[in-house]
Amino acid sequence: MRKAFSMMIVLLLVLVGQYSQAQPRVPDPDDPPEEPEPSQMRNLENLRLLKLLDLLNLSEEQSTEFISEFGNFRKQMRQLRQDCEREVDTLAELAKEKSPEIKQVQQHIAEIDRLRIRRAELTGEFHVKVTKILTPVQLGKMVVFEERFERELIENIRGFRGRRRGPQAPMNKRL
Repeated sequence: MRKAFSMMIVLLLVLVGQYSQAQPRVPDPDDPPEEPEPSQMRNLENLRLLKLLDLLNLSEEQSTEFISEFGNFRKQMRQLRQDCEREVDTLAELAKEKSPEIKQVQQHIAEIDRLRIRRAELTGEFHVKVTKILTPVQLGKMVVFEERFERELIENIRGFRGRRRGPQAPMNKRL
């Protein structure tokens, strides 16, 4: 009962977020990617959690503990991603200069590497924490989900855009 209630809450959050926004334009795949709005990010996070909870089929006790740990993990990962993006943007600006200071370039590369390593460490720490909550099979399903969720979401969006725009000439024919 509690699991169903939790799932309904998450689903309602996703739906409210979707209907509270004005109808966005369908972006052209050739346009540069836009930065998602905070409400879109929340909707994506809610969708991620909803799909994961559905996949894992957790007990009531597991759900409460897992949602808390997962929320903390995703928050830390978002912060690391933002920090890494900021470093990459700074490095890109440096690389555009005629004669960038080599030491600065190396420092930004080292910081990006450090942030990437920290993301991997954080994922490992999260997996250790949830081994106390999930069964080995549930943990395995979660790891597969983590690896595939965003890729499959992007593929689905591309498929949706392709259906809306109709058949297109192959990329090499457009040039």
